[in-house]
Amino acid sequence: GIVGKDRAYFRASGTSFAAPIVSGTLSLMLSRNPALNREQATRMLLNAARDIDTPGIDNFTGYGLLDAQKALAADPDYFIESRILGVKVVRIGKKVSLQINGIADADLFKQAKLQLGRGAKPKKWLRLKKPIVQQKADGVLMVLPAAIFAKTKIWVLRLIVEHEDGSKRISNFQLKLG
Repeated sequence: GIVGKDRAYFRASGTSFAAPIVSGTLSLMLSRNPALNREQATRMLLNAARDIDTPGIDNFTGYGLLDAQKALAADPDYFIESRILGVKVVRIGKKVSLQINGIADADLFKQAKLQLGRGAKPKKWLRLKKPIVQQKADGVLMVLPAAIFAKTKIWVLRLIVEHEDGSKRISNFQLKLG
């Protein structure tokens, strides 16, 4: 809608407004370094985003607000990726478990942790004792006994990936049971 005292501004949001900003930033990046490949350029843009609202990558703000200046100065080979792609019910022997699939990766991977939160907006996080010490470009992050999830119908799974430089990337995944 139209906003402002003089009604001279139009407020809007969405990918149609983000696309020209991202395209312009990408054009500047390529003008400075024409040898950038698609993967490097994408990583530079995503890693330069400033997280807003819900911590981590989410459905409303994605990676966050693009910081064009940071993207232009970014190392093309630096990356840190945290994403939960899905959860699958599996049987191990006679026990039912949940297999958590995703990406926990970085150019200099230190470790990753999975946390569980009860409800749609957890106030407390249950930290699992076992960290993910081997990076996963795409695969099984962890298998957990289904019994852990017995007392609550909605859980948030939080994946925190840590880079050797100490920076972290978080992703959240809402799990609805029953």
